[in-house]
Amino acid sequence: MINFFHKLLNPHCLHCKEEREDKEHSEYVEYLRMEIARLINENQKLLNKILDGDKNTINNENENEILQPVPKIGHRYVPWNVRRQHYESESRAEAKRLADIKKENENIEKEIIEAKTSNE
Repeated sequence: MINFFHKLLNPHCLHCKEEREDKEHSEYVEYLRMEIARLINENQKLLNKILDGDKNTINNENENEILQPVPKIGHRYVPWNVRRQHYESESRAEAKRLADIKKENENIEKEIIEAKTSNE
């Protein structure tokens, strides 16, 4: 009851001001703690997503080889030389992949032919 009348009659006294500042300070500290916890949680989720994303980029044919993401060039203001280099590198990678598949098929065909000739 005394507190009520004190705050009513002397709202700006030094004691009341210190109590108000302590309360505001503690609320601010609690707010900062909540923000820090939220940021830590968000960073942990992003880190997990990045680390789990690396598992999805493993090539099925060769588990040791990791596929590199190819940047998509869709912006209309990209210089022609940059687009040309990008397309050439894509073409080289595709040609290499097709050549590897062709070699594997030839090896399999040779094995099949050798297996047929050895059985006859």
